[in-house]
Amino acid sequence: MIRHLCLLFLMSGTCLLSAQQAEKILPLSHAIHTQLYYQTQVELWKAICEGPDAAPDDWHNYYRAARNYNTLNGQRVYDVTALVQQAAAAFPDSFEAKYLLFADSPFEAKRYDLMLEAYAIDPERVIIFHNLLHYYKVTGDEAGVAEAAQKLHRSNWYVKGIIDWNYNVLQSVAPDAILLTFGDNDTYPAWMLQATKGIRTDVDVFNIHLLLYDADYRKTALASIGLTDLELPADQDFSQQLTTVVQQLATQTGRFVHLGITASRAQEDRLAEQLFLTGLAFVFSEQPLNNLPTLARNVEERFVLDDLRYDLTYDQQEAMVNYLNLNYLPALTMLHDWYLKTGKNAKATEMKELAYTIADRADRNDYVTHLFAQPDLRDNTVAPINFRKLDKELLPVKEGVYAHATEVTRTLFATFLADLYTQGKEELAAGLTPNQVDWRSLLPEAYQDLSLSILQKNCSPEDDQAPVVNISHAAAEAFCEWMTEQYNQSDHRKKQFQQVRFRLPTAEEWVAAARGRSGPYPWGGPYIRNAKGCYLSNFNPHLFHEFYDRTLPMPAAGEESPGEDGGYFPVLVDAYFMNDNGFYNMAGNAAELLAGGQQAKGGSWLDPAHLMQIDTTQDVELPSPAVGFRIFMDVIEE
Repeated sequence: MIRHLCLLFLMSGTCLLSAQQAEKILPLSHAIHTQLYYQTQVELWKAICEGPDAAPDDWHNYYRAARNYNTLNGQRVYDVTALVQQAAAAFPDSFEAKYLLFADSPFEAKRYDLMLEAYAIDPERVIIFHNLLHYYKVTGDEAGVAEAAQKLHRSNWYVKGIIDWNYNVLQSVAPDAILLTFGDNDTYPAWMLQATKGIRTDVDVFNIHLLLYDADYRKTALASIGLTDLELPADQDFSQQLTTVVQQLATQTGRFVHLGITASRAQEDRLAEQLFLTGLAFVFSEQPLNNLPTLARNVEERFVLDDLRYDLTYDQQEAMVNYLNLNYLPALTMLHDWYLKTGKNAKATEMKELAYTIADRADRNDYVTHLFAQPDLRDNTVAPINFRKLDKELLPVKEGVYAHATEVTRTLFATFLADLYTQGKEELAAGLTPNQVDWRSLLPEAYQDLSLSILQKNCSPEDDQAPVVNISHAAAEAFCEWMTEQYNQSDHRKKQFQQVRFRLPTAEEWVAAARGRSGPYPWGGPYIRNAKGCYLSNFNPHLFHEFYDRTLPMPAAGEESPGEDGGYFPVLVDAYFMNDNGFYNMAGNAAELLAGGQQAKGGSWLDPAHLMQIDTTQDVELPSPAVGFRIFMDVIEE
């Protein structure tokens, strides 16, 4: 933590964080880390690949780290195509060169010839087996599908938890039905189970993304069920096209059409009224359907649940499996309510205990509590807020008013936007999304060419726990309204208050939270550095100002680096020491918006020292990479 920065430097003379090592990078379908992790790994693998001892697999890890970062970031920050070309030039005849050229080829013109060349070079490389299975599905080669599925099965690429989950998805589906899946982890394992174990071969499993965007796959898949094509208007967005596909498949085939529970998250509200839960899938029906007997039969008689109940195995992908298993919760909570109504109290208790077991493993007790409180379980997504943790981080400012210990993080704000998307409010979410920031351009010119290892030594401004910045005032207010709704609707057993209202603070309230001991700064005293010379907040030491601490040697204008205080950019929201009231970063890091206008207090990483003073208020132009916000809360009902 940066609040311990000075002590660590004095003791060891080393940088704050221990040196990180280059690590094998897996696809996001297998392991997900933070953007900062992948950004660091990109730099580490880049250095290795530029060195004299680089090997083909080093380039594969470099590519995977850059691609994962781009995916999580939502835009193409790293030029992976140029990276792939460099790898191919360095090792033109290697498996990696062929495979990466294939992987980077455009979706609409996939270079399967390159994949086959890579496979010929090393037919036992595990990473290619699901691509091989995909290829044979596209070409309609059933013998090839069987061969690739066997290789994938023997490779243990998919751990038992994911295989069990896919088995239960298949058991959720009606005989001779069509099942639409969404991603890698709910498609390839299902195909593998069908081809290697003969499980539910009566079901046609189609990946919705491939069906929509891969013309060759769509042609082969539809031909297998006696169709030639689907009418997909070009002006429809994804959720509209999904609705169109479901309706046309049901009408033209006369078969039951199911959506895997992960695919259903993209549905439109109008389709939701025609989807009925049958386990880990929904069945489409234009007429009301009593799905509860089917749901009970599938869960009680067909599902494999021993590992869920007793945690019998350890999966290397445990975090991914735990997250995937949250999709059991809508079925379990729905059955709990039904069993209570029909007098089957023991079964109701069993469902509830299993639901909490699953939620505990994923640290999502709030999620399952919300589901038990909200019986409309066709909406199977709930904003992941830990209300018990939130209550502990809300500190009193005055009677009936609390404030959060830290500025709002990028993660929590992203959760808010994701929930808007799941509610079908895509346009609203897009309008509230933080603007992208060119961070280097905000540094003095002399510092713009520094390496990432220096600029982000202690924290990346895009770390999950960095403050959200570069948003509008309306976005901050909308977030507060959403938090209010989430908190008040929650039925968490240990929630501190019954009804609250989150909002931005007045200037007087902000000052009350910020002021500790005497002095102009939140930490007390008149100085911006302590006796050991450590800066006490994240501001811009590069900007000379008359309010510098005159008891210490005073730098001339521009002499001191903007990263001298431990951060060139915003740092973690709980960095540095808290003030006497328990609040972090009341000065520096991100200037904090006030209610009712374009004003902020506390100063930021980009500002000079005098703006850190408690009584100073800034007029700000929004959005700004220097401005974020902290939530305050009124208690309405205890």
